[in-house]
Amino acid sequence: MSDGVRDEILSQANAWMDAVRRRDMQALERVLGDEYVLISGRIGRMERAAWLANAGGSYVVHEFSYDDVRVLDYGHVAIMDAHYTQRATFDGRDMSLTYFITDTWVKRDGGWQVVLRHTSPVEGVVG
Repeated sequence: MSDGVRDEILSQANAWMDAVRRRDMQALERVLGDEYVLISGRIGRMERAAWLANAGGSYVVHEFSYDDVRVLDYGHVAIMDAHYTQRATFDGRDMSLTYFITDTWVKRDGGWQVVLRHTSPVEGVVG
């Protein structure tokens, strides 16, 4: 794994969540691939359009961080797994927690887009 790709992907992941925090819908439209889907034990499967609608309304991120980041580089595809901690709400419910996340990133037109995120809460660890 190249440190350059790891740094690129982590930078993109931070920019993604910062765009959620700032409600920057143009940035979110660019970072999410058309086939993006979130898979979560808490909310099930959420397609791109629903995720974007929630990011513009119901999903509010106040603070976030990534720890224990690992990126596997396959050329035009990169897989990132990490601990993701957020202070956030979704539909008014507290979602402040640490999650195991796995993101799949695809390199397109010289940049990276995320096409899949899977999350599982880390039980007993509060963000």
